[in-house]
Amino acid sequence: MRDTFAVRAATPLWAAIMQELLRRDHPLDPPVEDEKFATANPSSGGLVRREICKTTGLLPSHFSAATMNELFLAGTEPRDDSADYFASDGKLLLPDAYTRWCASRDNTIGAHVRSDFRITSPPPNARYQIDPVLPPSQQMVELSAACSGEVEWFVNGARVAPERDGRVFWQLAAGEWEVRAISGGKLTDAKIIVEGMSN
Repeated sequence: MRDTFAVRAATPLWAAIMQELLRRDHPLDPPVEDEKFATANPSSGGLVRREICKTTGLLPSHFSAATMNELFLAGTEPRDDSADYFASDGKLLLPDAYTRWCASRDNTIGAHVRSDFRITSPPPNARYQIDPVLPPSQQMVELSAACSGEVEWFVNGARVAPERDGRVFWQLAAGEWEVRAISGGKLTDAKIIVEGMSN
């Protein structure tokens, strides 16, 4: 009952405050769409209408399955063609950050990863330092690659097994290491250095 009373008491107070604030308020002028003026005066805040690719938000290309009209502040409208964001088969090309998603069952649109097969973590020539305070189990690096298929991982020739969720972690150890990824007959590697503990 107390909660109900609080709501009944707060609602009229909120309504009174809002009415007072809105009493002195004036509505904004509706946005004016003026292509010539907005293009000639980009800092005017004028709006321009552009047809865009519904998938990418860029200018439509022959790959665009659907388009839509959208309003933009003059000077912020897209200028790039969406064709660069589609593979030759018409499927969407995504950055490396989407590699795991592209390989998952969630990728119902069949999107591809843009880059060639390469190691994305650890980056080539990375240097790590073991922290003397942290437990060794907390000093790991995730191994990931720009690849839509299954990847096998090796560090200095020793295979690194994936976790149950499919991610692969390698515990840092002092020395120079060669990280190798193999997928579908392709091979890529990166060298890293791990510095030992210093007190």
